[in-house]
Amino acid sequence: WLGRFEVLADYLGFANKEKIEELVAVFEGHSLDWFIGLDPTTKQDWEKVKQAFLHLHAQGSDPTLVAFDELKAYTQGDKPMKVFGPGLTSLLHRAAIYSPSIQLEYLKERLSPLLEQAVILRGASTLEEGIKIATEIERSLARAKNTVSTGPIHQYQPEPAITEGQQQNYQQRDDKRKSGGYARFSKGSGNPNKDRKCFKCGKVGHIK
Repeated sequence: WLGRFEVLADYLGFANKEKIEELVAVFEGHSLDWFIGLDPTTKQDWEKVKQAFLHLHAQGSDPTLVAFDELKAYTQGDKPMKVFGPGLTSLLHRAAIYSPSIQLEYLKERLSPLLEQAVILRGASTLEEGIKIATEIERSLARAKNTVSTGPIHQYQPEPAITEGQQQNYQQRDDKRKSGGYARFSKGSGNPNKDRKCFKCGKVGHIK
């Protein structure tokens, strides 16, 4: 009961002093007498009032409050949604928080900013819908990241400048090529087969 009261008080934005005032307002009979008999310094401290109340009525810490304390510190951080979603759902149930709107608010407050915005824009109305949307967006971002090429970038290397000597060699080779200097047989060299004898007619000089 006290756990649900604190969850509701936090949701409504009550300060610790207001929590004490609202709690006392619902006390009656033995519970009210108990509060009146508390030490004045205890009455001003919400945590002390809560612990004293639990020891009186529950003989120790309430599991619901333990879960609620865990819930306060539970955020997504680096956790993927497949871990964070079930973890948050379990804590909400253990803390006896069953209101769909309150559950959804807890989810949005503890998501990463990007996923929180996606849940809001998609108009989720329940915890399950919010977790589903956040999971889909997270997977889409992961796929997009994997498709980006991360290969090495090759820098342009300019060709070395040609020296004056190399330029002259290229020019000489080009001149020889144009003048036929590299031809296997130069003009006027004659027929290399002029002295061969024809095996058909026996004459010499007409084989080319």
